Amino acid sequence: MYLDYFRFDREPFSISPDPSFLYLSAGHDEALAHLQYGLSHGGFVLVTGEVGTGKTMLLRNLARLTPENMDLVFILNPRLTAKELLETICDELNIRAEGEGNASIKNYVDQLTTYLLRANEQGRTTLLVIDEAQNLSPAVLEQIRLLTNLETDSRKLLRIILIGQPELDAMLARRELRQLSQRITARYHLGPLTRAETSAYIAHRLAKAGGDPELFTPAAQSALFRLTMGIPRLINVVADRALLGAFAHRQRQVDARLVRTAARELHVGINRTWNAWWSLAIALVLLLALAALWVFWPAQDPQRTAARQPDPIPAAEAAPEVAEPAFDSDASAPVQAPAPDTASAPVEPPTLADAPLVRPDQSRYQLQRHAFHDVLARWGANYPIDAAPAPCEFSPTQDLLCSARNGTLADIEALDLPVVLEMWDDQPEPWYAALLEMQNSTLLIGVAGEPRSVTMRQLRDKWFGNYTVVWPRPQLYRGNLKPGDISDSVTILRDLLEEASGKTLPFTIINLFDENLAAALADFQTREGLTPDNVAGPITWVHLFRRTGERSMPTLVPAVEAR
Repeated sequence: MYLDYFRFDREPFSISPDPSFLYLSAGHDEALAHLQYGLSHGGFVLVTGEVGTGKTMLLRNLARLTPENMDLVFILNPRLTAKELLETICDELNIRAEGEGNASIKNYVDQLTTYLLRANEQGRTTLLVIDEAQNLSPAVLEQIRLLTNLETDSRKLLRIILIGQPELDAMLARRELRQLSQRITARYHLGPLTRAETSAYIAHRLAKAGGDPELFTPAAQSALFRLTMGIPRLINVVADRALLGAFAHRQRQVDARLVRTAARELHVGINRTWNAWWSLAIALVLLLALAALWVFWPAQDPQRTAARQPDPIPAAEAAPEVAEPAFDSDASAPVQAPAPDTASAPVEPPTLADAPLVRPDQSRYQLQRHAFHDVLARWGANYPIDAAPAPCEFSPTQDLLCSARNGTLADIEALDLPVVLEMWDDQPEPWYAALLEMQNSTLLIGVAGEPRSVTMRQLRDKWFGNYTVVWPRPQLYRGNLKPGDISDSVTILRDLLEEASGKTLPFTIINLFDENLAAALADFQTREGLTPDNVAGPITWVHLFRRTGERSMPTLVPAVEAR
């Protein structure tokens, strides 16, 4: 209806999973990488995500990436019995089992094994992809596990990818499915888009449809993120209705009012916001009632009032003391204790948190280099801002590496390393700050080379999860290590795991990432609170270095508060 009005070639926010509209956020890029890993490796790959986060869109793109020598089996309706599952796989591969409808599970498995062995001899591989896998029963999951036993001496005959909602993780945590869970060689949980990614996602889809990428005002983009919490499907639904509203009102841009109206008509986000306001109002009423009770009740009871009076202080103990400033996590500045009434008392200068957290008057390029300079200084590296290569090209010269990530302040606190934060405001490109220390609710950041104390609330208004961590490069490091890899750095990994666990790990080939090493790595990752994905990536190496003392590293949390 509004296509001609906005000069679109096609609907920009259709909820159908059109692969040409794929927007690769950091999370979607990582999830797609895990799916591509499943194309080339045996065992299981597991990708989970909430409803509407874009899992099916990724599957459509995976089909386009499938090599010509691979047979792809898609199962979109997994509410099947074990026999029905095998029958469906055989049907997709044009395998005819003896007895057809009366064939037993053994008949289907035998025919499937014969087919896979023949395909392997011809240089072909087979990939089984099961969508909505949270609907699989434990019995069917166990049958799928048994299919991974189909192998030659050197390779698995069947590769399997499971896609599902978070309930799938809970199901695989059951004791009776632990054998299946242990065979998962790569896991990833796809989260919603960040605030910055939501804006980029909207512009991407508008441009793909032939429209103006700036059709939604910055305020409208903020409203979309707030109401949809970054869920792509909800963004599509609300944005589509908002465009219809703009067409009906003959507006050339979509503003926040149209977005809120569209969300209200679709019942998206409104109940959550309404309940939050009611909860806040009730809390305020209760707080006022308690305050009134505290103030007025003692006035009606002289004995209670007298009991609350402090004992007189002897003259020798009456000298005033300067109290330490107390910090409030929700305030924009520290709450100072009352100054003593004496002319000789020093006047405290205003703290750096008194000023609002705003983008300095410098370019994105300059701010990024200042932030990396502050972080690298914590590693003892002197990064010359004005005449240096890019920060992550300079880092390897100091035996350090960069890793771009997305997470929460709790994730960064657990990592316990200074990081570079990607900050956003109403401008179209980000700016950068260095997170250098965390102490209670107060954060020390570096902005344009200047130290700055801020509260978590101040930071959350500008930071939406993207950060870059500088970490020590392991010896002989050539990239993430995973089961099946043969590399000299595998030997380093095995040595560190043995030191961290206090156990000797058996092996067949010293530099082969075998099943014993994978099990030991998964056990270490679990103990450290990491996702046991059997992949030795940056975060796993950081935890290994910290547990073994192999490398000296700066900390983010002061030692007195380190957990």
